[in-house]
Amino acid sequence: MVPAMDGAQALRTALARKPAAVVLDLGLPDFDGAEFVARWRERRPDAGDVPIVIVSARPDRREVGGLLGARRVFGKPFEVDELVGAVEQATLN
Repeated sequence: MVPAMDGAQALRTALARKPAAVVLDLGLPDFDGAEFVARWRERRPDAGDVPIVIVSARPDRREVGGLLGARRVFGKPFEVDELVGAVEQATLN
């Protein structure tokens, strides 16, 4: 696991390596999670193969998650065990 505190750091990390999965908050400090995904996929064609799990308090999180092709979408607060299980499941498929 490699944490990132904002979209720019997340993008640098995701471009430098191909993560097994991305757990993404839509409310990043510098640009939102949807913008992160767009920039990442623009620069890494294989990024579309990486499962995304969204954790967000935004009311439109399910709609945005669907547009991004997220495997699962969690609201806040969430159960950590459920999130871990979703990431494990996403990386198995």
